[in-house]
Amino acid sequence: MKPRARLQGRGRFSQIYRDGRTWSHRLLVLKALPTGMPESCFGFAVGKSLGGAVFRNRMRRRMREIVCHIQVHPGWDAIFIARADAVNASFVELAEAVSGLLGRAGLKIKE
Repeated sequence: MKPRARLQGRGRFSQIYRDGRTWSHRLLVLKALPTGMPESCFGFAVGKSLGGAVFRNRMRRRMREIVCHIQVHPGWDAIFIARADAVNASFVELAEAVSGLLGRAGLKIKE
């Protein structure tokens, strides 16, 4: 994923949490907000209650890798939030959850 396609800054995350639409799955929650920009940006949140820093960083890297292989419509800012069940999920299960949520949200470009 290109660095410019990553969400950064507390203010933008807060705005998406506050104003964005929500879709949920057993493993993840997706919050998305349209921006009208020429590119979509993604952020990833993994709470401290799910594990230590090594685990949380691994989860973020896995989700980032999955998202970079899925074509999405431009003009959205989205945050993936890991749930407790994601702790024991395999990469394939996580990929299915990400893809499914993007599809339900209408962000995924049909192949």
